[in-house]
Amino acid sequence: MADEKVIETWETTTEGTTWVSVMDPREGRYVKRRVGGRQGGSRRLHISVDDRRFNQEQVVEEMREHDPFTNGQLVLISSDRAEDIDTTYHLTNDDLRALLSIKDSATFESEVADIKSELILRRLVEVAEKDATVAQLEFIRDLIRDRYKVGGTQRTVREMMLAGELAGGEVLSAR
Repeated sequence: MADEKVIETWETTTEGTTWVSVMDPREGRYVKRRVGGRQGGSRRLHISVDDRRFNQEQVVEEMREHDPFTNGQLVLISSDRAEDIDTTYHLTNDDLRALLSIKDSATFESEVADIKSELILRRLVEVAEKDATVAQLEFIRDLIRDRYKVGGTQRTVREMMLAGELAGGEVLSAR
């Protein structure tokens, strides 16, 4: 099936509301559609590949970690899909519990430290509060606290680049 004809089904993993633009053929223009949220929005989204790509193109390069289609906020649940989908962070709560079942602390810390999605780490904390050891929970919380500043003035992208960091919290190697 050609990618343009594929309709993908996505599901939200958070309690928050996600807005996406979809082409309304009746109006001939893009309209906003709500996914999830406390106001009664559907937790599922049926969207064409072209509409998903349009939404992803709206995310500026410096903010790629906020792309809901790749950061784990929306996960693909349909078998029909285009070839260009990065499902690295399409993790269920069961996947997160499996991560918490790693008993070797060095392996666990390495696996968790490799997660670059703030959203996934914050979801992992929620699961860890019920299913993790105290040491695992503390490690995850410390990692989030070190990577993602809460409150106050955030550093600019330029300041982060000068410090050798990428916008997603990854540190560039010294050259």
